[in-house]
Amino acid sequence: MIVTPILAVSLGAAVAAPTRPSGTATDGLFQCALTTIVDGDGLIECDGRQRIRLPGIVALPPTGISSVILAALSVSFTTDPLACVQVGERGGHAVAWCGTTQGEDLACEMIREGVSRRDPATDPEGRLRACVARP
Repeated sequence: MIVTPILAVSLGAAVAAPTRPSGTATDGLFQCALTTIVDGDGLIECDGRQRIRLPGIVALPPTGISSVILAALSVSFTTDPLACVQVGERGGHAVAWCGTTQGEDLACEMIREGVSRRDPATDPEGRLRACVARP
């Protein structure tokens, strides 16, 4: 897994932040108990009810195993709450970078697993530039 040091540093403080009540955040930092990854466009569900959009990615055309990969990623990222930093809103959902406290970025892993690709329009800083699909 690619570790994004910038994300790890910025998310490290998020671990101590209280879990975000529906629709509110303190300084944009919150925790997400990942329930499921809804789609390759970076829509995730936290705490079984709150939907968050991950920036920087768009879905690749679905394959026969896309749903299996998304389900497996959902399981692998549910062991600990994700640390998230809200950077905006889109379509009624919070837009946030989310990853583990060890710095594993969920959007990057979705690229590496081949269900998403980097979207330069929503990743202008290039945070996900080093994330490449596995062969």
